[in-house]
Amino acid sequence: MDLEFVAVDDKSEGGTCPTIWVDKDTGNFVFQGFDAPADMLAACLAQGPVPEGESVVHLPRHMADAIRRACELAERADVG
Repeated sequence: MDLEFVAVDDKSEGGTCPTIWVDKDTGNFVFQGFDAPADMLAACLAQGPVPEGESVVHLPRHMADAIRRACELAERADVG
């Protein structure tokens, strides 16, 4: 597996997370993030099982448009 570093959150404590890589062999995304709070995990579990404590997820490259939409939504969010 040949991972290419894309970005790390420059505002994170310790500068190590969240982090994004791309698998150069498949084009798939690899994310490192924080454990979801209980209410967020419950919302995810309502859609299907998510093992407790996951902090690294792998998404297929065909989700790139969904990731872009999520980024656009986050940028428009009123975070004060």
